[in-house]
Amino acid sequence: MKFPITNIMLQRNEIYALAKKLSKEELLKWFSRFGKLNFEGEKVIDEVEIEYYSWISDYDGAKCEFCIADIDGEYTLNIPKMAS
Repeated sequence: MKFPITNIMLQRNEIYALAKKLSKEELLKWFSRFGKLNFEGEKVIDEVEIEYYSWISDYDGAKCEFCIADIDGEYTLNIPKMAS
């Protein structure tokens, strides 16, 4: 299931379904196909590594933010409902 993304906040459910099938590296590469992906930084909280990203759509220039939490090699994607 691969599809073009225009606004990750509006396409959250489809992206979450795709994320379950891809490695973190594959998911980040997929995001890069449809816009500019920027690594914004990371934090470690109780052995959970949280990476923060911004993404700017090639389609309309919309900026969205998301984070990825990595726990023992398994990742969870979090896309906020509203832009920060």
